[in-house]
Amino acid sequence: MRLNKLGYLMSEGFKSVFTHGFMSFASVTIIMACLIIMGSFSLLAMNIDTLIEELEKDNEIIAFIDETMDEEDARALQSQMDATPNVASAVFMSREEAMQNFVDRYGDISMFEGIETDVFRHRYVISLDDITLMQQTQNDLYKIYGVDKVNARLEIAQGFVTVRNIVSAISLVWLLFW
Repeated sequence: MRLNKLGYLMSEGFKSVFTHGFMSFASVTIIMACLIIMGSFSLLAMNIDTLIEELEKDNEIIAFIDETMDEEDARALQSQMDATPNVASAVFMSREEAMQNFVDRYGDISMFEGIETDVFRHRYVISLDDITLMQQTQNDLYKIYGVDKVNARLEIAQGFVTVRNIVSAISLVWLLFW
């Protein structure tokens, strides 16, 4: 396109905006309303998705170590815990730390005066890379010698996955058909 034709088109466009002022105002207003609605919904969907991701990170598995193992043997399992697929981090918690955590959680220290640390087990608090693989990770942890019980909240994890999938599907449908 030659430069003089481009100038002609630009000048005619500006003249038409002012000649048909009400229609230009209506067009700009409708476009702004659509952008505001789409942007607001997109931000809402992204915020919900981020919130669910943060809640998923807080969902942990606790692997209780056999009570006959001493602290040194229990700490020796760290490399096997870290080598387990889907394990982001495994933090060892001794019996003393478990008791202190329990006391901190439930407050009144006088209730726990007669309780010894032997009541608690050594444990690993495990964070996962992907909570959809929680069941498989739980099964893999049971295969480690010395792991007696694995406490995984599979129902909660599945609920997070379901909510995340529903929000993603609704967001996609809304954005495609709006």
